[in-house]
Amino acid sequence: MHVASFTKDIDRLYPQFRKRRRNRYPARGYSTHRRWTRDFSGRRSLQADLVVRMLGDLFWTGMLVCAPVLAFTIAVGLIVSVLQVVTQVQEASLSFVPKLVVAALTIIAFGPWMLRTLVAYAARLWSGIPSMF
Repeated sequence: MHVASFTKDIDRLYPQFRKRRRNRYPARGYSTHRRWTRDFSGRRSLQADLVVRMLGDLFWTGMLVCAPVLAFTIAVGLIVSVLQVVTQVQEASLSFVPKLVVAALTIIAFGPWMLRTLVAYAARLWSGIPSMF
């Protein structure tokens, strides 16, 4: 698949990540000033604000992708632990198996959304590479 057609497909499928016309940088708000500085040895290095913003986007995307599985698993774990306290049944597998089943069902239910989010992040990251040099 050619890169130009891939970019058009991404723009058509995910309009919220479309590049701005005036700005060559991704729509996530990377600043438009110089990306590279020269250190004392003469080598080029990324500026700190770009690195911090890219790491922030990475962690935010990771948190969004993990949130549904963690939320449902924590909720089921809390419910099972309350039931164990009420019934005084202290079986280790009783708390593990429901959490495992709920995690699998959550991945099945939210998997397409998780994959779309990761693909959009990767496309945004790859499309921003030319503007960094």
